[in-house]
Amino acid sequence: MSEATKGAVLAFNFKGDRLAALQDLCDRRGATLKNVLADVEPETFSLSLGAILAGGTVTTSATLNEDARSILRGMAFSEEMIILAGLFGDDLDAFLEDLKSTVLWIPLKAVLTPTNTAWTPAALKGELEAILKSLGAQARRYAAVTDNPSYHPGRCARVYVEIGRASCR
Repeated sequence: MSEATKGAVLAFNFKGDRLAALQDLCDRRGATLKNVLADVEPETFSLSLGAILAGGTVTTSATLNEDARSILRGMAFSEEMIILAGLFGDDLDAFLEDLKSTVLWIPLKAVLTPTNTAWTPAALKGELEAILKSLGAQARRYAAVTDNPSYHPGRCARVYVEIGRASCR
């Protein structure tokens, strides 16, 4: 059992085995986990990161029309992302080391700061993607291979890469 960590992990769009692995890591480190799903609660994506971590919800006394619902759904995204809140110094280092030793590869991750606490999840995601792009990182999506028992669990993945125009000479 690892030493207890203070803090929280705000996760977006984790499901199944990946959610279970992240929950296990949080449990071992003593961190709380809040997972927001775009297909279940897209309206939450309209809140700031700080408000989501504080347990905020979208409330209204009026019934939202379909246009308003569509706008809220448009703020949601399907990619996985995590934000680490209240983890500093050795606790942050230990959490990230534990994360590296799991089957989870999460390219979109950040630490909650006084600046980004007021951002929406989509704003932070855009910043992270811009940083990755400036570093020359390609957008990839990995999915665990679960339909072939001959592969070692958690050690085999399908890689999805967006391919641009290619030419042959």
